[in-house]
Amino acid sequence: MIGKSFLAAVLLLVAFIFPGDGRAKNVIFIHPDGTGQGHFTAARLVLLGPDGMLNWDRLPNVAVTKNHIANALSPDSAAGAVAHAAGVKTNRGYYGLCVNRKPLRTVMKDAIDAGRSAGLINTGCITEPGTGVFVASVAFRDDRAEIASQILHAGVDVILGGGERWFLPKGVRGRHGDGARRDGRNLIEEALNLGYTIVYNAEELMALPAGTEKVLGLFASGNIYNIFPPRAYKENTPSLAQMVEVALEILPNEIGFLLVAEEEGTDDFSNINHGRMVIAAVKRADNAIGVALEFAKNNPDTLLITASDSIAGGLSIAGPRRKRFITPCGMEFSIAWAGFRDHGSGTITRAYGKYSELISGTIDNIFINKVIRKALGL
Repeated sequence: MIGKSFLAAVLLLVAFIFPGDGRAKNVIFIHPDGTGQGHFTAARLVLLGPDGMLNWDRLPNVAVTKNHIANALSPDSAAGAVAHAAGVKTNRGYYGLCVNRKPLRTVMKDAIDAGRSAGLINTGCITEPGTGVFVASVAFRDDRAEIASQILHAGVDVILGGGERWFLPKGVRGRHGDGARRDGRNLIEEALNLGYTIVYNAEELMALPAGTEKVLGLFASGNIYNIFPPRAYKENTPSLAQMVEVALEILPNEIGFLLVAEEEGTDDFSNINHGRMVIAAVKRADNAIGVALEFAKNNPDTLLITASDSIAGGLSIAGPRRKRFITPCGMEFSIAWAGFRDHGSGTITRAYGKYSELISGTIDNIFINKVIRKALGL
């Protein structure tokens, strides 16, 4: 089998002989899970007021996105992630599988095979579909132990998120709790043998030494926030912005990279209709977009694209009611919810940088994958 370093050398030579092919060197895909226009509007109103501008607002290329899947108008996270990762429509609950339940090739697998660096970041469990589907496929979405194993052995350079319990055998105590694997495998030991540096909290992540090439960050037993009271992000866990910042220090190389980063809290807190925590999660997603936007501005051969798979809770802005929010200028509003779980009324995709002009008008969710592939020349 041809090694990754050999492929990288060949691609670098091709780029030198045939310069200026128009390809993007780097692609950053940020997935604020379950968000729609209403989510970012609510955060903008509370944080900045009606005339403010989020980082999300500063991404100039915008498209309304049709997000139906093969067998439903409202996608779930697994099928929605398949559209982004593989560029095909599949059925609800199909984790990395097409409609005939066969594993799919994804843009990240192809990027890794082409010699590019790769990163996966999730503020929930790292096995969540929004990131995991880019390198893993399983018959049952709840098979988190197998998903964790596939992620670890996929050749991803930066893996950051929650889910330590799926890296340790049942009965083995980790930094955040007991392991849950029933096969006896210790993926943390396997990660060390693969050359990963392991970190467990924000302090350790931000103190990584210069020259670190591979890192596995496991910041909680499950998600790095609490869905149940007390509802908050856990202490000494890194924000999405911090994780993206570290990844953007490690991943760049001569060939380029693909980074996929997901804020999972925007989805989980929307699914329980918790407006205060939704706004906190959107702020975290927007801060990460700001970090990525700054990188893209300083590296013009970069495409930054952000999109969600569905609109969790069907959030929209309504007039003042009992549970109200107040803007900095004193205006009041409330959040209206269509229900729980995922809704399919269309999402917003935004982009900046190389090939971002392709994001315009009305597009399909699978078109996002095609833009990433085109940008990377895959």
